[in-house]
Amino acid sequence: NLTYMLVFENIAVREKNWGAFIADPEWKKLSGMPGYTDAEIVSNISNVFLRPAAYSQI
Repeated sequence: NLTYMLVFENIAVREKNWGAFIADPEWKKLSGMPGYTDAEIVSNISNVFLRPAAYSQI
């Protein structure tokens, strides 16, 4: 399992930044290399959007 958490100001900012990330030429090069394609290393992708609690420092 690989889990990572990202913080964005809002969903619009997330969409803009995530789109820029997946369009990055270096990412495309890496993700297309043998051994790194989604089909070879990923069996399931889940996205969960969380909101910080009032007492959160995020």
